[in-house]
Amino acid sequence: RWNTTTSSISQTLFDLAALREWDASRSQASAQGARLVAAEQAARQRVAEAYFGLLSADAQLATARANEEAFDRQVKEAETRFKSGLSAQVEADQSRAYRELARSSTLAAELAAADAREALAQLTGTTPPTLQPLRKGLAAQPLPDDAEAWARRAEAGNPELRALQLDVQASEQRITAARAGHLPTLSVG
Repeated sequence: RWNTTTSSISQTLFDLAALREWDASRSQASAQGARLVAAEQAARQRVAEAYFGLLSADAQLATARANEEAFDRQVKEAETRFKSGLSAQVEADQSRAYRELARSSTLAAELAAADAREALAQLTGTTPPTLQPLRKGLAAQPLPDDAEAWARRAEAGNPELRALQLDVQASEQRITAARAGHLPTLSVG
């Protein structure tokens, strides 16, 4: 009686299909990283829009309150003139109507500010404190003279576009891997 045991060891040295599949996976992972960067940018943009929306709503509220106070003073002056006989009742009535219109504008501005504050709170997860207005001397960055250079810079810095380019690259690498699946591999063993 004879016992026969056979074993073999094989080590692939070069498999183009596996190499291209690995390249495709790396490109796909990079594309997902670019998508994450794009999502982070979008989140920052939403927070910035909500922040500036709240700043704007607060400024509109301050303006509405100032208008209401001015019309309140106008009503007092018109009533004083009417009591003194210097003006007609119509002037006092008109001043009261303007004051009520200003009051409705103030109420609308208060609601808009509350909505803007809530929008920012939903995005940040905390109730925003009283915001400081923007500095008066805030300078914008100058636009480049060369529009083509500006467009190239925007394209190069766009993570969504980069993710799509990496998706195309990964697809091309998978096609190459599928074609290479029919090629011979180099193994030892």
